[in-house]
Amino acid sequence: MSIAGERGSLAKRFAELGLDGQVLAKTGTLATATALSGYVISDVDPASYATFSIIINGELASTCENLEQEVVLLLADFPDAPDVSQLDPLEPIDS
Repeated sequence: MSIAGERGSLAKRFAELGLDGQVLAKTGTLATATALSGYVISDVDPASYATFSIIINGELASTCENLEQEVVLLLADFPDAPDVSQLDPLEPIDS
């Protein structure tokens, strides 16, 4: 499994967010889809972690790496993470 800031496809991701070693995940991409699934270790309680899976499809999927990073950054505040309603899916973007 890739580890943020250390190895695999996440070796260069999340470093600027200060999450080195805290995100363990697998990535996946297709022409019109991207996915990031794994665990993020809590900033608040290092003995806790949040499990996540982010799947984005559509023509804009290849431009959503920043969105994936923002979601993982919010989850790093677990158990003080945002209310689940803030993580609801957004309306589709017309391209």
